Amino acid sequence: MLAQDILATVISCAVGVAAFSTRSHADDLPNYAPTDRAALTQLFEAANDWQTTIEFVVPKPKLAVRPNRQHAPRLDVPKPKLAQRLRLTRTAITHLAAFKASPFPYDGTVPDAEGPFFNHEAEGRRAHVTRTGRVYWEDETYNERRSLLHVPKGFNPNAPAVMVVYFHGHGAKLRRDTLKRQRLPQQITTSGVNAVLVAPHFAHDARDSSIGNFWRPGAFRDYLDEASEQLARLIGQPSLVDRFDKMPIILIGYSGGYVATAFAAAQGGINDRLRGIVLLDGLYGQLGTFSKWIKRNETGFFISAYTHSTRRGNNRLREILTERGAPYLADLPAQLSPGTIAFISAPVPHDDFVTNAWARYPIADILYRLPDLNSTVWRTPYTAP
Repeated sequence: MLAQDILATVISCAVGVAAFSTRSHADDLPNYAPTDRAALTQLFEAANDWQTTIEFVVPKPKLAVRPNRQHAPRLDVPKPKLAQRLRLTRTAITHLAAFKASPFPYDGTVPDAEGPFFNHEAEGRRAHVTRTGRVYWEDETYNERRSLLHVPKGFNPNAPAVMVVYFHGHGAKLRRDTLKRQRLPQQITTSGVNAVLVAPHFAHDARDSSIGNFWRPGAFRDYLDEASEQLARLIGQPSLVDRFDKMPIILIGYSGGYVATAFAAAQGGINDRLRGIVLLDGLYGQLGTFSKWIKRNETGFFISAYTHSTRRGNNRLREILTERGAPYLADLPAQLSPGTIAFISAPVPHDDFVTNAWARYPIADILYRLPDLNSTVWRTPYTAP
């Protein structure tokens, strides 16, 4: 082997420094108001989508363009390039990135509803009035283009990896909640798994599960395409965008994030990549959509963990599966093999569910149970914090 070929395979340890620190100590966390449980229950009762089933959309492949052989130009075959150097991230990288394909701003309609999404206007400002009568202004609530991205220390783009997509619930802010309070980046890093995090932002600090552009079939796929480009640039290797494009996806929906989870699974255009769905106290509705996905995807896993808030929805989905003869578990197995279905009761406060459910750091616990991703270069054995 030539010297230059040997050098091409040597691991280079040079990646940018984290966009900002992801320290997560109790003293650093801002104060936030607890969820109004009665109002939350009233909101989802009024949603009227208990048994809703979203029509699954399979995008049609584009036809290849047949070249004109009579006038085809001669091809200049480029010389082969040396193998690209493998570079692993030496530090965790966390970044709030603006997206063109973000859920909001949005200028469209609400599925199964008459009229535009912004159904109220006053003094030149547009607003969305929810089914429960709350008024949210466009410029205050539906104008955030940023998403939270995270790449853990030791991430290897050339090894098997997964893309974790997290959908937040009601009353959320990216920095205050997804980053600091719920500690999503820290959970990804703590798991030691070769995974990256993508967390879009929906209604800003509001009791609303609207998902804007993600209501449109295939729009979620466009968002993921842009996420792949952003992540490749974030690790300083933009030419590896295709590695992110091919990564299996795990959808995690917390509380009101179940709506985005259901639409992404049904018509997001990711059927070929969706490896699993995780609902964290979020089975308030769309039972028809989730049961249909379970039936159609025998190689994917489905996990629903719940408190008293969503016990009724989880009981009903279990009944549907029992009628079909589909087996399910009441606890997580040591390894999440294809086809695993599990319902986990965790009697803890709803507001703390993302960080303290059946285990401390439940998302890290789930990732650690993926059998083919249980190692990274700088990995240390995972123990629940």
